[in-house]
Amino acid sequence: MKKRIILLKKHLNKWLFVWLLTLIGISNGNAQINYSLTNLTGLTYTPIAGGTLINTNAGLIASSMSGNQDDGAALVTLPFTFTYNGNTFTQATFCTNGWIGLGNLTAVTAFDGRTLGNLFTTTNPNNTIAAWFRDNAANFPAPGTGAMVHGNYGTGIYAFEWRNANGSGFINPATVTTNFMILLYGPASSNPGRIELLYGSTVGTPTTGASIGIENAIGGTGNFINALNGLTNSTTTSTAWPGNGNGFRFDPFPLCPTPTSQPTALVFGTPTSTSINGSFTAAVPAVNSYLIVRYPAGSLTVAPIDGRPYTAGESLGLGTVVSITNGTTFNALNLSPLTNYDFYVYAIGSGTTCSPTYNAVNPLTSTQATLPPTRVVSTATGGLWSAASTWVGGNVPISLDTAEIASGATVIVDIPVTTAQLELSNNATLSLNNTLVDSGNLVLGTGAVLNTFFSTVGRQLTVRKDIINAGTLNMAIPGSILLLNGSTPQTIS
Repeated sequence: MKKRIILLKKHLNKWLFVWLLTLIGISNGNAQINYSLTNLTGLTYTPIAGGTLINTNAGLIASSMSGNQDDGAALVTLPFTFTYNGNTFTQATFCTNGWIGLGNLTAVTAFDGRTLGNLFTTTNPNNTIAAWFRDNAANFPAPGTGAMVHGNYGTGIYAFEWRNANGSGFINPATVTTNFMILLYGPASSNPGRIELLYGSTVGTPTTGASIGIENAIGGTGNFINALNGLTNSTTTSTAWPGNGNGFRFDPFPLCPTPTSQPTALVFGTPTSTSINGSFTAAVPAVNSYLIVRYPAGSLTVAPIDGRPYTAGESLGLGTVVSITNGTTFNALNLSPLTNYDFYVYAIGSGTTCSPTYNAVNPLTSTQATLPPTRVVSTATGGLWSAASTWVGGNVPISLDTAEIASGATVIVDIPVTTAQLELSNNATLSLNNTLVDSGNLVLGTGAVLNTFFSTVGRQLTVRKDIINAGTLNMAIPGSILLLNGSTPQTIS
């Protein structure tokens, strides 16, 4: 029986206006951004009086993006707590490229901060309010006449203004300039939560192709509103400057009526080591949908917040949102083996022109445990480790599972992996395109090959118990590392 180990290391002033209102309700069953859109015209654009003036690169954060007027940002503390899409913020990131982001987005890269299409995708920046999002420049310091100004703008309103910004290119001083601003209406204002994008004068003809709209923390289809057409799935950009005295207004939807009923009779199906499925009886009177949340058993619960849309996988206190469903079934995945979970089901009040509410009084609840760790076996073909199709039953091995590569199968580790034990059956092949930690024995059957590399890139293999090798442990590519770090003496046989 041949054994081989081949080794080689390695983001008010008063207005006099007459406005034309085009009110568009923005919501659908999948949309997660609940605002109405109004087109504004006939306004008198008035710059911020006073405020904080940024007209040198020193006013920007040196470590954010490129730290200059071309691609830069300042982090602004708001004078109030602003509620945006159901979440609360006390800071905003003020970017030279025509957008603000709620919260601290200063870690956004220069490339992402100037890529206008990111308003419509999951790519950072998210929680974005974009008045003229494109590869802009702020047109400072002198001799450029530009500035970024932020400050109070009437009762309970805070404004972010791009003053004489470069309207075409990046040179300083600019020959084409633009003026525009974003207004946030705080809790003491006439319309809490309102957002306005307002446009002023220009010099010359600005370059167009800018993204305009708002986006939530997730991004992508259903998670933004394009101000140019009110759609949540359109990536249309501007073909002209919106016009001096024009703008866009976003108002949060009012709250939906809170449900008075809850679902009943929560029943669990057969669990696995990593999943729990369940069903329940619909609420009477009927409701549109349900929020299902799981907690480690005995954990303190946090009631869902009215007005805040939730998405599967996000945290709610110590819990995790399993799903938001119109049906009466759910399946919680990626759980820990041999662990008790408390499940809570809340009735949701929802609608196409109102924000969700949750009946948090006596939600339906019950507890279920997952099964002990299991042996997860690959298919005879194999595939990428991260793909459910690679594994019999469709469950990707977790850290407490024994993972077995079936005889003749070829599997590529494409994500960081930890297993309780790793076994390669006869003539199986495993290649590392990421790190692998084996907390138990590493077993290689006859003719099995474990390559600690993929193509020309070596990876690290960590083994915490013994190596039982009847095949080939191939470490012939530079960068390959075998780390034996068990708590007791280890053997290779």
